[in-house]
Amino acid sequence: MKTLSPFQLLPPHVVELVVNHIAGTRRRIYSGSDDPEEEAELQMPLLWVCHNFRVAVYSRFCRGYELCLNSGNGTVHSTRSSWPDCLEQADYQTQHLAKDLQIEVDIWSIYSGKSSELLSHAPNTDLVFPLVRLLTFFFVPSLKKKQKTTTSVQDIEANITALVQRVKRMVPMANEVKVETSAYSHDVHPSACPHFAGLVSQLYRLTDSVVRSSLNCTVPFWQQHDLVQSIIYSSYQDYNSSESVMQLVRRNASVLRTLDIALEASDITGLIRNDNDGYVCYPRLHRLNLKMLSNCTDSKRPTFTGAAPFPVLQRLQISDQYPFGDDTPFRDNAGTLENLKINIDAESVIAFNRCHVFTSDSHPKLQCVMLGLMPNLVSEHFGSDVACMRFVLDIAPNASVREIMGIDCDQGLSAALPLLHDHTRIQVLLLPNMDISLWDSITLVKSLPVLSDLRTMAPALGSIPTGTTLPKLSVYVLSTYGTINKRFRCWHLNMKRGGTPKDAARCVLLLALICPSFDFVLPPVARHAAFTSQMKKLIATNAFKQHEPRLQRLLSDRL
Repeated sequence: MKTLSPFQLLPPHVVELVVNHIAGTRRRIYSGSDDPEEEAELQMPLLWVCHNFRVAVYSRFCRGYELCLNSGNGTVHSTRSSWPDCLEQADYQTQHLAKDLQIEVDIWSIYSGKSSELLSHAPNTDLVFPLVRLLTFFFVPSLKKKQKTTTSVQDIEANITALVQRVKRMVPMANEVKVETSAYSHDVHPSACPHFAGLVSQLYRLTDSVVRSSLNCTVPFWQQHDLVQSIIYSSYQDYNSSESVMQLVRRNASVLRTLDIALEASDITGLIRNDNDGYVCYPRLHRLNLKMLSNCTDSKRPTFTGAAPFPVLQRLQISDQYPFGDDTPFRDNAGTLENLKINIDAESVIAFNRCHVFTSDSHPKLQCVMLGLMPNLVSEHFGSDVACMRFVLDIAPNASVREIMGIDCDQGLSAALPLLHDHTRIQVLLLPNMDISLWDSITLVKSLPVLSDLRTMAPALGSIPTGTTLPKLSVYVLSTYGTINKRFRCWHLNMKRGGTPKDAARCVLLLALICPSFDFVLPPVARHAAFTSQMKKLIATNAFKQHEPRLQRLLSDRL
């Protein structure tokens, strides 16, 4: 009887982990080989080693499909959207395994009927996706910009009907339909949107709450439809259409789940108040991303006393200046907010303190806090870097992911270390502007027992302990510290002026000696070659050579 190989004996969940890891392999950084193709060839056969691995590959990589209807050259091109870049596309049919399908189509080819014709002729007549449950229509701009249609309304609706009916035969079992568009105003026919949406809902027997749409166009593609649950809009394209977009947002406030919108400072009031000067509530909105196109003066930041527009918000992101004069986006969602990314200045800090937005137990579910500190915040309000760090760390003290941009501390990270000792739940700490020495990094990683990912400026070596020489530093670190953290695994470096790749490489290697799981370092792209070269040279020296097998892992792309 043939003996099973060790790979065949692995349990399914371990096989899945291995497959997912290999799927994430990128070709920019390689261990033991300078040839990307050679590195890929070393790993890819593992995916086909036995039946268990092949099943995992198919279920993982054949889940998503994209279908592009190119009316210009009369072709239909299908790709596996989940297939990893490091693995060649298979040349066999796997549509029967797909669970998600995106159909990309030019709007004018729908109106003219060319898109439905493409799917009605061989070999496309045989295209069937029996297991797809999520169907996405992605409408792209017309191939001929500013083309005016002479097709009648009746013909447009008939061609839309033909396309949707053909898609229904091709994707018979979808239970969720998502519509996205990057269409422009000249592509949109006023009767097309409601007819399309109504037909999709009817054929797939969808409830109103299932039909979703994303918007990213100068004139709202869903202007006449009230089932929009996801809006993505950038008024960089055409500010003149922002008011119609705001009307669309307010009209769909009761069903919106996601809102990603770029606004002028003067538009904030239109987001919170309706035309009758009453407050707008978004009772289902989970994600809000506001991109501010302009700043308002401090005296003009609006306040909305009594409004609680986002009561179930889970993710809040505000780019550039915080546009409110109070705590409007934080009201009544302290129990649901999980992810926060905002920029803060002196006025916003004053508003947060006045409204008691952040207290020690105010946001129990808030796990990811990413803060950008506006220029002059420290000098205008806090007076010292340490006082500013204390404030930002006290925002959701139990958060596991923290990013603090715009603070560097005059004394580097050493000045902030005492404050971090109380935040032992941090798993990811991003301090991209913070100077750090080798000894600070050791203290930091040791004091945060579950820290796995760190981002700082590239480390400096700092002073060497008395009686120790540079070649003997590895012995000193190992004998003094032993193992300090078994979870730490990734260090992302921002290289500073004056810093040398050699010093940074030495610090990384020394930290790796006392952090057994530390196996990934990411230097800046511009300094990657020099940093990697120094790493290889140092690993070959007597100071590190006995640890070479372990340290070589730092040269692999393992993120």
